[in-house]
Amino acid sequence: MKRFGLFLLALGSGGCVEQASPPADIAVRDSAGVWIVEYPGTPVSTGVLTLSPSPLYQHGTRDGEYPFTYPHSGVLLSDGSAAIADGGSGEIVLLGPNGSFRAVLAASGPGPAELGDVRRLLVLGQDTVLVDDPDRSRLLLLRGGSLVRTVDLREHAGRLAIKGVDSMGQLLASSARLRTGVNTPWQPGHMTRLDPDTGAVDTIASYDWIPPGGPSPDRGNPFEPQGDVTVAGGVFVYGRSDTPELVWRRPDGAVSQIVRWVPQRTWPTDEYWARFEAYARARFLRYNAHLERSSVEEYVRMDLARYEHVPDEPLPLYRLLFGDRAGRVWLGEYTMKGAVSVPRYTVLSRDGGPLGVVEVPAGFRLLDVAGGRLLGVLPDAMDVQTVTVYELLHDEG
Repeated sequence: MKRFGLFLLALGSGGCVEQASPPADIAVRDSAGVWIVEYPGTPVSTGVLTLSPSPLYQHGTRDGEYPFTYPHSGVLLSDGSAAIADGGSGEIVLLGPNGSFRAVLAASGPGPAELGDVRRLLVLGQDTVLVDDPDRSRLLLLRGGSLVRTVDLREHAGRLAIKGVDSMGQLLASSARLRTGVNTPWQPGHMTRLDPDTGAVDTIASYDWIPPGGPSPDRGNPFEPQGDVTVAGGVFVYGRSDTPELVWRRPDGAVSQIVRWVPQRTWPTDEYWARFEAYARARFLRYNAHLERSSVEEYVRMDLARYEHVPDEPLPLYRLLFGDRAGRVWLGEYTMKGAVSVPRYTVLSRDGGPLGVVEVPAGFRLLDVAGGRLLGVLPDAMDVQTVTVYELLHDEG
């Protein structure tokens, strides 16, 4: 069984990249049908993926453009257009391939085709936009600005988070519910498969979701790790941010691939704790600007009392686990609690091979990667939110 033989990357030019063999220092083997990739260090490679020097477009600051308030989710469609959910207006907005405003696909309201609360947008099939609306425990399927149908999720209210779609059109989701009084090392989450036609849910595997708590029952570690699951190329990928290992699972639950590496650990120094204190103060001021300084300090002190500095527990290995429809996995560099963006991503192919480290502009929030484009949100100097699209390039260097 030979892999790493051919990496197919969705490039802006529609081309592909051939890599004849894995880098010499990476160990790869087939173990009873499970592909094992082991790195001697951190999986870092340069000269494969990079972003265009400037955005293909930005939308949201010029006259006549849609005034986004908080665009928190978005997807790229097959023609390069983008559907964006704006948390401020409660609308889903469609932008053309060149960034021009096209239409409002849906708006908040009480009607059957209107929105409650949007958690995430996904693409189902070619250009059907799937809207995860947990406020009303349902999914909405929109095509061409019209409601195709809804999927009732009241039986699973509050527990399912749609992550992606498999090759058969089944929805892949994570499911978790906090349990109290259970003495387990980690609270479990589950990988589930959902039939969008019937609403039937099948749980196919479990994973470590969140640790049991901080150093004491009443105080937490502000830098604690967590487990997360994403979908890359129609399959589940799971990781725990304190463990240098990623696990691929097919939609039926079978493990197909494992990637391991040897990280360089970083420990939370007093400087990290001071930065966390500054974050807690800035967070409180943002929402309570009317309070006097003395009151602010008292509330911040009470907030910080919920946490404890644990200097002998290393920082998480990464902040974000993101899978794209081409099967790539994007590991977002660890940033301080409260940071809204990730500065760089280590990108792995669907076979676990190194594709490069992609650096994004300061403040950029990643929403989607598809068709050789990278969709996100970039605030300007006045914190105005702009929907921004870059081209994802193959660097010949």
